[in-house]
Amino acid sequence: MKWIKNNYFLFIILIAFLFVSYFHLGRDWLYDWDEGIYGEIGREIKFPSLILSWNQETWFEKPFLVPLLVSFSFSLFGLNEFAARFFMPLFGFLTLIYVFKIANLIFNKKTALFSLTFFFFAPLFLSRSRMLNTDIALLFFTTASLYFFLILERKIDKTKVVNWYDWLKIAFFISAGVLSKGIMGFLPLLIWGTYLTFCRRDLLSKENICHWLTIEGLVILFVAPWHIYMTIKFGGDFWQVYFLEQVLRRAYQPIEYHFGGKLHYLKFLWEEFDWWSILLLIGGILLFLESLRERKIRKSFLFLSVWGILTLAVFTFSKTKLFWYILPLYPVLAILWGLFWEKVTKRRFFFALTFLIVLAAGFGKGLKSAGLAKSRQGAPKNELAIEASQKCPPPLPFLVDENERRAYDILPSNLRLSSSFSYGGAPSIVFYYQNKVDFFYNVDEFFNSFSSFENGSCAMISTVDYRQLNLKDKIIKKEGQWLLIKK
Repeated sequence: MKWIKNNYFLFIILIAFLFVSYFHLGRDWLYDWDEGIYGEIGREIKFPSLILSWNQETWFEKPFLVPLLVSFSFSLFGLNEFAARFFMPLFGFLTLIYVFKIANLIFNKKTALFSLTFFFFAPLFLSRSRMLNTDIALLFFTTASLYFFLILERKIDKTKVVNWYDWLKIAFFISAGVLSKGIMGFLPLLIWGTYLTFCRRDLLSKENICHWLTIEGLVILFVAPWHIYMTIKFGGDFWQVYFLEQVLRRAYQPIEYHFGGKLHYLKFLWEEFDWWSILLLIGGILLFLESLRERKIRKSFLFLSVWGILTLAVFTFSKTKLFWYILPLYPVLAILWGLFWEKVTKRRFFFALTFLIVLAAGFGKGLKSAGLAKSRQGAPKNELAIEASQKCPPPLPFLVDENERRAYDILPSNLRLSSSFSYGGAPSIVFYYQNKVDFFYNVDEFFNSFSSFENGSCAMISTVDYRQLNLKDKIIKKEGQWLLIKK
């Protein structure tokens, strides 16, 4: 009760965020692609081996942590959409807490409180906090590890005793990021290493270098066992997908036409925030001017600059562009947002009034993003997959639609991954069927395969392909332009 009394504004923000995040969380079907993929991997994962599979085939694209959490959630709440997404709002919630801690540490409590209201105006953050994915987990682990880096920096500056758990907390969060998102989990090490190299070289002295080497050693100790196990088990096949395809090829090629120019993410941010972007810019200018007035560039300005510029640069110069990659930049934008509002609300009453108005506006916008008046929308393929799970033996042949087949024909080989056409354009079907689905991109192969099946076997096919193939098989159910048929 004492904590709430001393932090009632923070308490209001966190409760509001949890309400927005869990509001109708299990209403919608799992979305293609990520939710359908990670939901099924979470369903198939076997503990303690931690070998991931999708559609009963070994899957190497990401590590095990997020699917493992999904599997745990399924055991608690059952095999449903709410359970699949359950941990995502918690990652968003914890991100807010550590953004508050960072802003309060390097500025003040008012800036920290206003910083959190930013996330209600950030549709990308809200959507990823309500959707099964690895990006929101990476955001939390990155933010938390950078906060504990800052704590360690202050301990060293004040010549306080550094304990083993100061190293352990940083290493734990970095390692959790790696085990959630793969190589991108090392982003906080890259940010902090750059900050030390260009802004705090004094912390690289012989007396202090042991801190950074110990943290790196602990990270290796935590993340190496699973990677070694996968290497022993699968050899080069694992690294071909996990590193060469998912990291290197995405860096130098626009995989699956996910391309964009050098201004791709800046344009996205402008579209995301519209005129609110001006407040972020003003916040950055105010911080810079304040540093100049002190005749010495503030460490807080340098740290946020390295974090923001390096994150933007890493994803800008990567050839594969996906808008959610820019999410690790959002804590920096949130703090700039907080700085603006803190500067224009100096008086106590004006601060409280403005804060509540901004929070109320953000809460309304957040509920709108969550789909306040929206109802569960139909998903014909998923509904047929559920029907098939009750009436049809595995495997379930699925002839992908004409658009997906056309994409298969025209996508150059150099822009493909080994998994590009493994998902049939609708990976959530496997989750709802809860068994093996055979995806076909060739009409003749589908026809020949299904013709060889025994009576009582089923298939999913579009109404257009059903007519063109002149099939006479019994139609069990029709949903939209899709059919579930039975021999």
